[in-house]
Amino acid sequence: MSSPIDDETKILNPNTGRYVLKNGKIGSKLMSSITPVEPIGTPTKFMRIAEDCLLEGTYDKQERIGFGEAGTVHKVCKLGKCDYVLKEQNADQQFKNEVEALYDLQGWKHTPKVYAAWTCHGKGYIVQELLYKCNLSARDIYTQLKNKVLPELWDRSWVFIDIHDGNIMCRKDGTIVLLDYGWACKFINDASLIPSYHELNSRLRRDVDIATAKKIELINLESNYGDEELAKEMDKELNKDLRIKKSSNSSNSSNSGLKTNLFGSASKKLAF
Repeated sequence: MSSPIDDETKILNPNTGRYVLKNGKIGSKLMSSITPVEPIGTPTKFMRIAEDCLLEGTYDKQERIGFGEAGTVHKVCKLGKCDYVLKEQNADQQFKNEVEALYDLQGWKHTPKVYAAWTCHGKGYIVQELLYKCNLSARDIYTQLKNKVLPELWDRSWVFIDIHDGNIMCRKDGTIVLLDYGWACKFINDASLIPSYHELNSRLRRDVDIATAKKIELINLESNYGDEELAKEMDKELNKDLRIKKSSNSSNSSNSGLKTNLFGSASKKLAF
């Protein structure tokens, strides 16, 4: 198998997936779908994730800056620029879900800029902008998330759910950015059900709707950045509502005592 063409002699055409040599000749097709590998913009519609094991080699991996139960995050460089991170995890449903959310939300300032996404031998890779720890108080983060960021996200028909300090970072100008969209869900209205594969369904042993997902998101917000006692009260009310719904939808009275233990379940999930 021939080795990849050196970066100094090629230019990528993201529309065809081919490298055009600087001498004018067409290079070999090294990409199996439209997946940009340089900060030249992203497709307006992400059709599918490329299976392309050559792409990882185009980034110079630096120090590890994050890790969690799903995978790792490294700072990476390309063509002398080190303003990127490479997120590596299993190419499972959460990875696919995150890629869909990231591409759908490109252009919204509270989502990280994405430069590439691909899979290789069961692993999923996402290259996105380098972000920083927020130089803001917990109260400032809480206020911005509750009054601006999350309402804007809902207006874009997405719910994030997994709010905790590991998933909140900032740009140098102080803009808050949400990270790790593996739990995020797109919806039509509050009565919409989250996807059947979502972990919340198995944790709550029921089909979860968007209205419930939003309540859990706000519980996580209060728990991590606001009033923890209020979060506990909100969680009790949600548990009560879910038990009532479970009881009314079931003729088996033994199911009416469902204990969901929602408080802290999503907020304690490890993330990047």
